[in-house]
Amino acid sequence: MPEPICRTRVRAAPSLLRWLGVTALLSCAAAGAGAEWLALCSKCVSPTIFSLTGAGTAQAVAQARITRAEIEGWCANWQPGDAGCVARGLQEHDLQKVYR
Repeated sequence: MPEPICRTRVRAAPSLLRWLGVTALLSCAAAGAGAEWLALCSKCVSPTIFSLTGAGTAQAVAQARITRAEIEGWCANWQPGDAGCVARGLQEHDLQKVYR
């Protein structure tokens, strides 16, 4: 899997989100920082982008997956001390699902 680009959370209307997402990805790629996510909701596990095609065009597509690392981070933030949180998260999320 390619290295994630950078971590940025963006919440907006879908059309604005696509434009902002591509702009953020280009900025983050230039900066060479951490990983980029797709935010599903304010308290959801956020999938990490592993592929970006068509950046800067109307056909831009970002693909992301939820990984164990995102589930562990979510549990540390929202359910600290809950020993079963990661196991439940792994059961509740399809780690093979691709978000676009």
